Amino acid sequence: MPVRLNEGFPVVTAEVAGRAVTLLLDTGAHGMLLLPDAVARLRLQPDPWQTTRLLGTGGARDVPHALLPGLTLGGAPLPGGSVPMAALPIALTTEPPLAGLLGATMLAAYDVDLDVQAGRLTLLAPTGCAPTDGTAIALQPIPGNDMALTVLANGVPLLALPDTGTRITLLSNQAAKRLGLNAPVSATTARGLDGQRVPLRHLPLRSLQVGADVMRDMPVSVTGLQLAPAEMSLGLDWFRQHRVWLSYAARQIVVRPVQ
Repeated sequence: MPVRLNEGFPVVTAEVAGRAVTLLLDTGAHGMLLLPDAVARLRLQPDPWQTTRLLGTGGARDVPHALLPGLTLGGAPLPGGSVPMAALPIALTTEPPLAGLLGATMLAAYDVDLDVQAGRLTLLAPTGCAPTDGTAIALQPIPGNDMALTVLANGVPLLALPDTGTRITLLSNQAAKRLGLNAPVSATTARGLDGQRVPLRHLPLRSLQVGADVMRDMPVSVTGLQLAPAEMSLGLDWFRQHRVWLSYAARQIVVRPVQ
């Protein structure tokens, strides 16, 4: 199915309750989030028995849930259930209207082949077979039902989260300190799910190695956003230069640079 870039964010079209919606494709999120106006527009029922605590730079807050009957993506069924409901820190104008974000574990029933540069997302039935034309890397589970991989930043191993939900590759303050990196605070900022702005520091990594793939002078942004237990987020700038096959069932990711 097509993946479109909207203001630098990847979006896909899905169907909820028989109606077309746009979803932000966010492999760094472990589930799904619905926008309050989308819940009203789709006439979804609230779930009075469930809440979710969202953590951000401004602290924690509890958000309500809505009952999602299920959705289809490219004709493939994805599970429904009780889904958190909250506003996103970004406002995207899309057609069909934006309904929320789609996290990686919503796709976990499938092997995911994502080529952002070609604008294509493919869902495959898990077979236990991985592509042989790239570098296979083991994924390890981290709290929150996410999967992360070990990369080498300037030769130092870091735990990184594959994260299409951020336009830029991020490095935690703690990881930057471990690497001995420093840079002045930039005028640009980042925003977490709670909408709070945090300053960024921009600098290049001498090398970023993901499997056998090595990128030289890779720009990264050092942030105070909470990435733990990951130390790094591989953002959309990295994904645009790679075709990625991701399998939760096999706990493996295969990385292939694109030309």
